[in-house]
Amino acid sequence: MRSIRVLLAVAVIASGVVPAAAELPDLSTRAGEDWGAFLGPTGNGRSAGTGIATPWPAAGPRAAPVIHGDRVLTFGPEGRLECRSLADGSSLWSVDTTAEYHVVQNFFGVGAAPLVVRVGSDELFSAIAASPVAVGDDVLLAECYGPGSVLLDLADGDPRVVRRDRNPRPRSALMAHWATPIVHDGHVYGSSGRHAGDALAVCVAWKTGAVQWSEPGLGRASMVLVDGHLVILGEFGELVLAQAVPDRFQEVSRARLVAADSTPLLAPPCWAAPVVARGLLFVRGAGRLVCVDLMAQ
Repeated sequence: MRSIRVLLAVAVIASGVVPAAAELPDLSTRAGEDWGAFLGPTGNGRSAGTGIATPWPAAGPRAAPVIHGDRVLTFGPEGRLECRSLADGSSLWSVDTTAEYHVVQNFFGVGAAPLVVRVGSDELFSAIAASPVAVGDDVLLAECYGPGSVLLDLADGDPRVVRRDRNPRPRSALMAHWATPIVHDGHVYGSSGRHAGDALAVCVAWKTGAVQWSEPGLGRASMVLVDGHLVILGEFGELVLAQAVPDRFQEVSRARLVAADSTPLLAPPCWAAPVVARGLLFVRGAGRLVCVDLMAQ
């Protein structure tokens, strides 16, 4: 039940309503019926539950909330950045970034996890789905519909362009679609490319933007860094373990997760970011979440 309670915590926090008690209720003790079979316990798609919330509360943010100390920050798709008390959900402050910083919503709206950067739309980015990446005073923004990536220096309060991609092509730039790049030892690891056919896993130098290596075949992949290794989830369900080194793509292992009858467990599209918790890897494909133990036995 721990995973269910964690999901409940995320959902409650995203809605802006947080119970004062530190411990969330155990869903296994909640009164009501189980839905353990197709179309429910009566086989007709009907639930006997009563007392549901109607109408539903306003949506939570599109991006994941960020918790810091006793506060939680949310960034809604319309560009509203808000800070709430984690204890009782009360609003502490909010900023309309669309009005204040002239952030253009374009056709996707806001979808990045909160990271306050005073950047308007003069960078001519069509859509930024990957979250900004910060190292010290430097902030990296990357997209795949136009200019690629830009590295900004915020040391003086106003953005100064350190470098930008001069040739925005998947093989010569960092054109992140939706997967947020990872920084490790002065290099950026991520996926570059707008379409599955031309997307590449790449390693890029943080300061210069020079591509150190590129690897095809994984589509618009997502990755996490664990113990000096990249765990890469390919768009079509392939898992790859590679050392996070800049000199070459150094693959360690590759696998496709299958059931006992050899049926693939991960079906495309595999677009959700991998999650690692307590040594367990959670990856998702179409209609299924799979948990894999990463720790050595």
